[in-house]
Order: sequence, then C-alpha cells, then structure tokens
Amino acid sequence: MPRIACAGVGNELQVCLRKADGFFFHAVRRVDGSWDGFNDASIVSNSGDVAQITCAGVGNELHVCVQKNNGAFFHAIRQADGSWNGFNDGSVIPNSNNIADLTCAGVGNELHVCVRKNNGAFFHAIRQADGSWNGFNDGSVIPNSGGNRLVACTAVHGELHVCLLKNNGAFFHAIRQADGSWNGFNDGSVIPNSNNIADLTCAGVGNELHVCVRKNNGAFFHAIRQADGSWNGFNDGSVIPNSDNIGSCAAGGVGNELHVCVRKNNEAFFHAIRQADGNWNGFNDGFFTLAHFTFDGGITGAQRNMLLERHRFALSRIVGCGNLTDTERQSLTQAYQRAIVHGIETRPNVNASAIVGGNQLWVNFGVLFPQGQVEIAQTLIHEMMHCAGFSHPTRRNPPAGMSCAAPNPAIFDCPFDNGQYYGTPPLRAELCIAGNQSDMLLRVQEKADEDHCIIDEEGVASIHRG
Repeated sequence: MPRIACAGVGNELQVCLRKADGFFFHAVRRVDGSWDGFNDASIVSNSGDVAQITCAGVGNELHVCVQKNNGAFFHAIRQADGSWNGFNDGSVIPNSNNIADLTCAGVGNELHVCVRKNNGAFFHAIRQADGSWNGFNDGSVIPNSGGNRLVACTAVHGELHVCLLKNNGAFFHAIRQADGSWNGFNDGSVIPNSNNIADLTCAGVGNELHVCVRKNNGAFFHAIRQADGSWNGFNDGSVIPNSDNIGSCAAGGVGNELHVCVRKNNEAFFHAIRQADGNWNGFNDGFFTLAHFTFDGGITGAQRNMLLERHRFALSRIVGCGNLTDTERQSLTQAYQRAIVHGIETRPNVNASAIVGGNQLWVNFGVLFPQGQVEIAQTLIHEMMHCAGFSHPTRRNPPAGMSCAAPNPAIFDCPFDNGQYYGTPPLRAELCIAGNQSDMLLRVQEKADEDHCIIDEEGVASIHRG
C-alpha cells in the first residue's frame, strides 16, 4: 500500500505522506530547492483515517486520491493558491469499492485513476476537466490485465502508461493512447533485471517513461522506456548514495528531471534527483522536513503544524549558532534525525518535558502556546537537547539579600554566568533562538524570572513556568 506519493506541479515537487496513524501530511519542494516541510493536512476535511495515498499534477493543481481504512475512495484538490477543496467521498463513482491498490496520473486536463481490486482485477477511471467522473471501468477486456499485485501509472507525451506487477512477480506495461484505445499489457520479463520486484513507481520525464522499483532485498533499481519504445533495462541503483533500506518509493517528473522520494525502513524520508544528463545527486536525508516525527492523536492539526514549524525554525538557527560546540550541534542534529514522539503534558505550570536521552517529548499546549512563537522554539530546542542526552542540575535561586545584579556563580545561578546551570548545553541552546543581543538579553532575563527546568530521579526534564 502506498505510504508516500509525489508529483510535479508546475516547477515544484509536491509530496504526500500517510503517517502510521493514518494522518495525511503534505510538503512542497520549491524551484530553488528549498522545502516548506511536511505539514499536517488534517485541517483538510475528511483527510484522516488514510490507508493508502497517491497524487498527480493536473495543470497547476495537485490531485490527491486516498483509500480510507474502511475501503472508501476519496479525492481532493489542492488549488494553485495552496487552498484545498477537501476530500470528497467517491462512493458515488461506479465501481469505486473493493480497492486494494491505487495510483493516478494527470493526462492533459484530466485525472486518470488506475486501481487493483481485491480480486486482482484492473479498473480505470477518468475525472474530466469539468469535474465529472466516468466511473471505474473494468479493464479485463485489455489483454493480460488480470492477476495483479501492484499498479502504477503516469503520463508520457499525452498518453497514459500503466505498469503492473503480477502475482507471480512478473512486470507488465501498457499504454492508453490519446484516442482511448489500449495496446494491451505486454510482458516485461525480457527487460533485464525486471524480476524480484517488491514495490514500483513510475513517472514521465519528457517523452520517456522512468520506472523505479524496490527489489525484495530492499535494493533500488531504475529503468527507462525510450520514446521509440525500447527499454534500457533495470539498472542497479546501489551506486547511488543512500539508496539502500528502502521501505516504499514514489517518483515524479519536474521539468526534465526525475525526482524520487522514499521512506526508509526506519520511516526516514529521503529524496533524490536524476538530472537531465543522467547523473544522480544521491538520496539526501530529508530529516529537516521532520516527516518522521509522530504525534499523539489528541494533538490538533494546527498544533502539529505549529510544533513542526517551530522545530524547523530551531533547526535553521542551530547551523550558525556560536553558543554550541560542533559536537553539541552534531548531537542535537542526530536527535532531530530520530523519530521523536510528541505527547501531551498536563501538569499545571509545566511548558514541556522530555526524557534525557529518550525519543519522546510532551508539550503543555495550554501553558506553552500562549507564550508565543519565540518561547515555543526555545522550549523545543531545550527539550531536544535533553533528547540528545544533555542534562543540567536544578537552578539555584539567589539567597535572601542577593540578586543577579551581582552574580555569584559559586552560590546561585544567573543568565550568562556560564555556571553549572546556564552554562549547560540545553540552556546555551536556547540562546540560538532569541535573536539579536539586546533582544536576547531581555528574553533571558524574562526566562530567568519565570522559567526553570528540573530533572527528576527518572530522568524526565520538565520546564516549569513561574
């Protein structure tokens, strides 16, 4: 079942993810190579409880098709301005039930959806430019269209190309011509290395069909069907950096480049580009998109997106932060590469908490979020430093008659004293967030008056408010 899908929309790559909890996330890679990160799309109506997902670009819009856990088919559109029209129930579309696998492609101004039914049969539907559907039509009249395990499709030069993986592991390929006729599914066993396929995806780049597959052993292979109909065979992609341990893969054409997005077996997100000259830039770790972070079901979509945005902001400030050593920055970056589980903190006057050296972080949304974006980012980077394994003692307040106007690090703790509390990595990391020097001084003084972090005997570090 597809857990990741991607498509070229204009000169951007758009990526859709189904999380393990059934939530739908969406990201955009801009033409300049920057990412806006994976944002929780649960604010899009009917976007939850997703079992599998696919997407395609049609004009300047992204079309997303999902199958719900109850088997229902839903369809949504992301407009060019970034707004969504919500997932609409496709049960009114004839033969939209009993779907086991689905894929879609934009051909001209139409959306084509191909599915494998539970009995292995191939069905095909079209959403016309006016928004009407012609229903899922039984493709059994197409030669060799039955007995399928996986299906993938894409548009190439105005035609729909469909790739099938049969129950016996054989690879087949068919074309739906512009006039609506099919040439039948042709046996691709003559293509070198077309066996032992566990997962497949395809994309049109110019007038060529690119097919990417994950073999049973997790290896990545890539093939091209040339404009003249010849194949260059499935070539071993193990020479491409980080192409191993692939759990699922998706491909999309953007301009004259092939973009491949993968989820690794550990749920990490990686992205690669095959340039027009045939060179690969390698699969790059997309941990900065935070696609691997997970959230308690009680955390709303808006809260998730705020946490993700503030985490990404914190990551952007870490790179050039002189308050941390290279080793400390590396440890924090490695913590961000882990699948951090976000829970809900309910203790009064506690901003957030985390286990030192652990993979879980709890946030008190009623206490932390009203304090604003700067405090959210500072709290998150502090707790992520605890996840990275860094600790600190309990803060010592000034005795009666003494204050931070005359610091004495031997007796009590004050901001910028570089002492046993404020000199520790979690506290120094907060300084990466606060901005320029004058603003930073004000923020630290405010936090010294109101916030302090205590680590209990079980290693849970909690930032207390007041």
